[in-house]
Amino acid sequence: EYRGHENDNATAQALASFITQSKPNLMFIHFDSIDDAGHAHGWGSPLYYQTTKKVDNYIGTLMTALETAGILQDTLLMLTADHGGYRFGHGLFNEACMYIPALYLGPGVKQGYKITQYTSNKDFAPTALNALGLKPGEFMTGRVVEEIYI
Repeated sequence: EYRGHENDNATAQALASFITQSKPNLMFIHFDSIDDAGHAHGWGSPLYYQTTKKVDNYIGTLMTALETAGILQDTLLMLTADHGGYRFGHGLFNEACMYIPALYLGPGVKQGYKITQYTSNKDFAPTALNALGLKPGEFMTGRVVEEIYI
């Protein structure tokens, strides 16, 4: 039985407690079990999707904690994967490896909007800095994903 998600569950539970007690201004959270499931069982395998559902539940746990802390409505959530995958690996020059999800939710963000312009991981840092009222670094090659805003 695959148990790679157990560390992510512990992470979600600890962070939910931290959120409700501390009301953080900024957090980076990495759930690794989806990547682990892709390498161990194949991207797109039944176990891969089962693990994705579990991580979705962990994200729900964190959103509930944000709501309990009274800060969900003031929080920008940016969700992505570090890479795509094909079969049991990644790094190939194909859509399955190159395209990743980019989901944004929060104040001033369009609901139900589908980003039509290509985005990449390098766009997340400039977009996060912009949301914090800061200018992206001089040598950052990514862009602010402006089209997500109302």
